[in-house]
Amino acid sequence: MVIPLTINYLDSYKYGIWVTVSTIIAWVHYFDFGLANGFRNKFAEAKATENITLCRKYVSTTYAIMMILMVVVFGIFYVANLFLNWCDILNLPAVYEHEIKEMFVILTGVLCIQMIADVLTKLFAGDQRPAYNGLITVVSQVLSLAMILFLVHYTQGSLIMLAAYFSSIPTITLVIATFFFFKTKHYKPYRPSIKYIDFKLSKNIIGMGVKFFLLQISIIAILQLMNLVLTRNCGADSVTLYNVAYKYFSILLLVMGLIVNPLWSAFTDAFTKKDIAWMRGTLKKCDQMNILVVLVGIVAYFVAPTFYKLWIGDTLQIPDALSLWVMIFAVAQTIGFVYMTLINGIGRVKIQTILFCVFAVMAFPVMSLSTRNFGVIGIVFLPTTVYLAQTLFLRIQLKKLVNGNEYGIWAE
Repeated sequence: MVIPLTINYLDSYKYGIWVTVSTIIAWVHYFDFGLANGFRNKFAEAKATENITLCRKYVSTTYAIMMILMVVVFGIFYVANLFLNWCDILNLPAVYEHEIKEMFVILTGVLCIQMIADVLTKLFAGDQRPAYNGLITVVSQVLSLAMILFLVHYTQGSLIMLAAYFSSIPTITLVIATFFFFKTKHYKPYRPSIKYIDFKLSKNIIGMGVKFFLLQISIIAILQLMNLVLTRNCGADSVTLYNVAYKYFSILLLVMGLIVNPLWSAFTDAFTKKDIAWMRGTLKKCDQMNILVVLVGIVAYFVAPTFYKLWIGDTLQIPDALSLWVMIFAVAQTIGFVYMTLINGIGRVKIQTILFCVFAVMAFPVMSLSTRNFGVIGIVFLPTTVYLAQTLFLRIQLKKLVNGNEYGIWAE
């Protein structure tokens, strides 16, 4: 409900601007230098050895580093915003320049705070308690829906109002959840404390995190550039069309994420304990789930026109060709995500990092060329290719791992 309400609140063109600017600011997520995922793995390893003191040191140190890092990141983004001309960059009318600049500062500040609070979700993941993350997400979405309903009924369409009130809900929810959970019996032993900050451990966290950072940066160049390229080459309305279609088909990724995300830390635990039999069985189950993903994706494509009609009414008309290509992209992304989750659990990310880096170098020129020649559907050609390649290489790597014949780059 949030998407059609937001489109109605802003209009299709402004919604395209909102999505594009939000996508650019979402790059902040990747400026933690992989710290959050490095913490997740290190916490899971310490928990597997039942070293509670080390767990608490990892928690405290990660919060400390993240706070320092986000202050620096906000400063950089704030200064950059003073000198950038967003309307020139995004090929938009100059009348939106002031509004975009204000929205940029608000969203950046909110997201930096959220990045610090988001350490809690990585703690839940490392502790193999994904239900808590699910609870926080549900509460956040319900409150977000209430906020957009309030804005629709009591204010006029404004990008700044949307940034200030709507985007702050997930951050506020996370901050409140952080204070709540660290007072509970289970998480009180891990509660962050100044006296448990040990910057000597930062080498362990960041050492693991750098691997994820290189991977994340390369993913930025591919996925986060999509809305920017669409806005420049096809107009802000095309961003809305693509994002509505993607939101529908990405339900596949959302559902599989709920199922597979707990396997990240479970794989870390099994790898630490050398439980190869469990890892082999888990890989087989993931293969079976991926077959189901393909079948569900096909069904979703044929159901799409009816779903769009019920979801957004006659506000937008999504072309069948766009739905088809976005479905293929979403299926490839979901399957690649499943295998990536397992590999990330053991920290052997060199192959996929090289793969994404190679495609990242080509991302902007290739996506620009494909959108000029094929329109909106051209935006998914390169991302689909990279996820299909990821699926192939990571499946081979996992098979070698569980069969005990990994060597060379397959073991890195």
